[in-house]
Amino acid sequence: MQLPRGRRRPIQQSFRSEGPLVYARLSDPILVKRAKDGDAQALAVLCERHAPRVEKLAGHLLRDPEDARDAAQEALAKLCIKIKQFRGESQFATWLHRLTINACRDVANRQRARECGVRLGIAPQVRCFL
Repeated sequence: MQLPRGRRRPIQQSFRSEGPLVYARLSDPILVKRAKDGDAQALAVLCERHAPRVEKLAGHLLRDPEDARDAAQEALAKLCIKIKQFRGESQFATWLHRLTINACRDVANRQRARECGVRLGIAPQVRCFL
């Protein structure tokens, strides 16, 4: 129901809040855009928001909890370094999922090379792929 033309009430507050930007309320695409433009706080919010999912996926893929923590930390570090390579052709969560899987694979390969070296009595610097 509309008021007659002469009796409309003026809007008391502006549509945009004049307070500081609340990063936690921004969507992933906006945070990604801001992070790619160099906004460190947007990148921190992305890492914080997706860290539980990354840790859960790493724990699911790797049996050893310590290796899973290492892989999750490595995936989040790669996120910070490679955020500018994200092209936006897929969702950010899909890209991060793939980044996490690759980090888990790298950690598993390093662990396998260490175990192989111990079994064969080879120095840890020498890689062994069986």
